[in-house]
Amino acid sequence: MRIRSAGMLIVTSLLVLSLHFSPLIVKAAEDELEGIEGAEQQFEDIHSKESTEEDITEPHLESTDQTEEKVESEVDESEEVQIGEETETTSNATEEEVVESDVEMSTLSVASDSLQPGDRNEQVLEMKLDLMKLGFGTHWSNPTNYFGPDTERVVREFQAYYGLTVNGRGDQATLAKIAEELSSPFQEGKRSEQIREIKLDLMKLGFGTHWSNPTNYFGPDTERVVREFQAYYGLTVNGRGDEATLAKIAEQLSSPFQEGKRSDQIQELKLDLMKLGFGTHWSNPTTLYGPDTVKVVRQFQGYYGLVVNGIVDEVTEKKIYEILASPYQEGKRSDQIQQLKFDLMQLGFGTHWSNPTTLYGPDTANVVRQFQRYYGLVVNGIMDEVTLKKMEEILTSPLRRGVTSEQVRKLKEDLMRLGYGLHWNNPTAFYGAETEEEVRKFQRNNNLPVSGIADAKTLDKISELLKAKEIVTYTQYNLTLSQAAARQLQLNPPPQTDKYRNDPAYIHSSLVDIVLGGTITGSTVNLRTSPNNSSSSNIYTSVSRGTAFVIQDNNVTGSAVNGNTRWYKITYDNRTLYVHSSLASESQVAVVKSTANIRQSASSSSHIFGSVTSGTRLTVQREVTGTTVSGSNRWYEITYQTWRNATQSDFLPYLDPNQNDRFQHLVLDRSVGVSAQELNKVLAGKGILDGKGQAFIEAGRTHSVNEIYLIAHALLETGNGRSSLATGIEVGRNSSGNLVLVTSSNRSSLTNIRTTYNMFGIGAHDSDPYRLGAIRAYQEGWFTPEAAIIGGAQFISNSYFARGQNTLYKMRWNHLYQNASGGFPQYATDMGWAVKQVPRIKELYQQLDNPVLRFDIVRYN
Repeated sequence: MRIRSAGMLIVTSLLVLSLHFSPLIVKAAEDELEGIEGAEQQFEDIHSKESTEEDITEPHLESTDQTEEKVESEVDESEEVQIGEETETTSNATEEEVVESDVEMSTLSVASDSLQPGDRNEQVLEMKLDLMKLGFGTHWSNPTNYFGPDTERVVREFQAYYGLTVNGRGDQATLAKIAEELSSPFQEGKRSEQIREIKLDLMKLGFGTHWSNPTNYFGPDTERVVREFQAYYGLTVNGRGDEATLAKIAEQLSSPFQEGKRSDQIQELKLDLMKLGFGTHWSNPTTLYGPDTVKVVRQFQGYYGLVVNGIVDEVTEKKIYEILASPYQEGKRSDQIQQLKFDLMQLGFGTHWSNPTTLYGPDTANVVRQFQRYYGLVVNGIMDEVTLKKMEEILTSPLRRGVTSEQVRKLKEDLMRLGYGLHWNNPTAFYGAETEEEVRKFQRNNNLPVSGIADAKTLDKISELLKAKEIVTYTQYNLTLSQAAARQLQLNPPPQTDKYRNDPAYIHSSLVDIVLGGTITGSTVNLRTSPNNSSSSNIYTSVSRGTAFVIQDNNVTGSAVNGNTRWYKITYDNRTLYVHSSLASESQVAVVKSTANIRQSASSSSHIFGSVTSGTRLTVQREVTGTTVSGSNRWYEITYQTWRNATQSDFLPYLDPNQNDRFQHLVLDRSVGVSAQELNKVLAGKGILDGKGQAFIEAGRTHSVNEIYLIAHALLETGNGRSSLATGIEVGRNSSGNLVLVTSSNRSSLTNIRTTYNMFGIGAHDSDPYRLGAIRAYQEGWFTPEAAIIGGAQFISNSYFARGQNTLYKMRWNHLYQNASGGFPQYATDMGWAVKQVPRIKELYQQLDNPVLRFDIVRYN
């Protein structure tokens, strides 16, 4: 600042002395009387040098600090701050409007000793410009030469900041301090070893950490770092190493909370950090501030966005106490806490709260910890700023209900690839109730908090699954494997096997009566109500090879089969029926007196193959000797059914979920996410199913069934799409209104004749599969192949998948999903049923292009 007034020369003298940083007390009288002219000239020289001198040194000297090197090489007069164009704020404009006739203006004369309110002159303007350089009055855009109330306020701020007498006047001390700070050796363009030391100190405090080897030059980058330091610690921001800034640096570097210090306060600090979720590995924190404490403090500072220096400076200490005093922690109560609970519930946490209260109790703290742990936050149970910010981030997610964007459309397309929202034919960009529900399903199935909001965690899981093309989840059965095996043995029937189908079976003689009978010798034989095979209308049922019956008459004449007219008149199922003699043989039959066990050997302690009820007829092969029962050791070796009780050692390998092919754990109530075109490749050449890929996709989407499973099931039941039930059977109503199969002889007497289709053998019991299966299809309204595919999927879904039995394993081995009567239904008794379905399903999957595989594997305790 150039001071031309003689009255201000004393300021110049003080300035010259202050440049040597000596706290000299200068007598005012001596300053006024001696060396005035020389002092004024010296000040002018210094000020001229400050304004125009280029402190440019050879670039190679600054090579260690690239940022400052570039700046230093370009320092010239053009870098001086241009302030003249700025204008002052409204308050200063008001000052300009003061009428001179109302306020007596006094221009600073040679004899005046200070600038004060009411003055108007160039010295006032220069003082304002200088104050702005020092970071005061920075709201002035174009300061005037008037000393008004706003100028007074700024001067008071300056005086208070530097510990001067606060009077709002530009007195000697104030102007001297301004000059001192403006001539600071620690400002842009200066060079000294002290500047290098300041830089090193700033780096210790976490500022200017990009400097690898700081130089002794105070360039624009150093100024920027100093400004950051000043702003961080609440100092006036001027980019200069002024008195307050240097004092603050020294204060922080002498903190009692830094490496190497030891005190009880340090131990208390550590305990506070532990409360906030930091340093939780400390079991018994000591009084030493060691390297590990530095590490923990740095973690705290980084987490809360503070400058990271490992020193508990005033800002760090304030942040610690701020969090410890949070209104959102255990023991507090407020309406805001209740709202936070509702927000947590919306995000899928604390969903056990039915009516959350205003109290922040232990349960609330626990829920907050769950939220923090899930989102990778520091776990302290306190709703600190980071936790609140994360909640707000999720609640205002761009992927939530009510939002429209292309991101939403992309989300829907990704979900469809994973088997969700498959009813969307052309997904829109709107996030509505349906989208929210599909996101909830996805979150629920992948053990994520269920909020219906596609937050970052949900998107990460979607991305992970899309990349993996394989999804594995687990279902816990709350019993051990041995307990499960024991329960299976208690079922009636227990697990069955056909491994003993060719082995002899035995029953004790005391349990049966021996009569003349016969045995079916054909694979599948019709038993009729009359000895005539010219139509199907007299078929009562069909039976398999080995079925025994009682012969009433072994020589009945009926229609010829291969020239043979001999039929047997028999008793079966307590009815009189007929079977052609070429399909059965005469034998000795054992008629069971009361419920009895069939044994693996002629011993009462041998494995039980099964049990039979009173009236059951068994074909006797021979009489044998065995263990004595009721005084008799006579046993009969008999012909017994193919499917027999398995031993525990037989079925345990199938019960163990970790054995056999994992495709038995394939999730069946999720779409594969493939196109109709791909499915049609699988169905090519499969009879009536050829080209029906879209029907299977529609069935899967509508009823949440895996399309490949449906196809495998349909191919098995229909004989690759060629069975009568699959290709269509006509059914009509007779005169009594009953449904019957249409024949050439009864067609004219029937009404409402329709062709029915049954692709999954639903209702087609072994006793009369075609008739019963066709009638069931008529009742269900399956009058097209597509209707039969979709309707069959509904039956399967409602019968098993709706309970949660959505894998072959869970359908076969059920120890979790109860039906309405409290039982645990299982789809099949064959111990190998689940494993036997795998090859066809796996084969079909191998024909698809990159399908998404979903497995849900059962675990036992």
